[in-house]
Amino acid sequence: MLKPRGLLAIALLISAPAYSSSVLVVCADEPSRNLKDDLTEILSSTKNVVKVAGPKAPATACLSQSGARRQECFATAGGAANVESIVLVTTLAKAGTLTVTFEVLSATDGKQQRREVLRTSGPRFKAQAAPVLKRVILPVKRKPDSASVVKKADPPVVAPTPVAETQPIPDRPMASVVLEPPAREPPPQIVTPPPPRASPKVGAWVATGGAVVAAGVAATFGGLALANRGQLARSTDGVSPLTYSQAQSLQGTANLQLSVALGAAIAAGVSGGLAAVLWSRD
Repeated sequence: MLKPRGLLAIALLISAPAYSSSVLVVCADEPSRNLKDDLTEILSSTKNVVKVAGPKAPATACLSQSGARRQECFATAGGAANVESIVLVTTLAKAGTLTVTFEVLSATDGKQQRREVLRTSGPRFKAQAAPVLKRVILPVKRKPDSASVVKKADPPVVAPTPVAETQPIPDRPMASVVLEPPAREPPPQIVTPPPPRASPKVGAWVATGGAVVAAGVAATFGGLALANRGQLARSTDGVSPLTYSQAQSLQGTANLQLSVALGAAIAAGVSGGLAAVLWSRD
């Protein structure tokens, strides 16, 4: 025979409505938050008590965790929200197509219980998401068993969590629905980097070319300046054949040519030194 405490547990299960189930919806990204109104309406239509976690809610903060800490965080958030399960929604919007992933987590330990992926479009989301949500939520809802009514009861006790049962799957929507097993971390892959490529001596060639050009410019303008200086120094019986204005003009031209030759010589020296450094490298 059943003890009074066991009979009370069965009576508590019978007294709760068969459709009473509390769900916490956690949107993992902004596209999912845009769908929260449709998600709430669909889940509410299946007699669920729906709660939605805001951007700063404790359950939303669990998204930044991983592994065992993530499960523990969701379990704590689910207990604080007083729900039976957590529906984690992740949406990828690309070229007018929505890829929505529904993950049902246990509010007791944060472990994944069910996962489905729906590929659809924005206008068709609500109609096509309804059977998918019903399919992933129904297996974790409570379903009462037949038992007799208890006449005498002990002080209240906590009812045990019923085992999830798989309900009949309704007609599937026209959208492509992919059932996937719980995500597992892929094994580490060893990637061998490609061998380093020998860098071309482009800089060395450019510096060498610049040094050669600068040296040529220095030699050319230096020669012109010396020729003009020689013309200024020529005289007949101590008298120059040039007029004063011609001598001044020729003197200015020679000075300018010498300045250009000096600058080009300096540039040639710098470029040559740079080219030597670049050529000496491996």
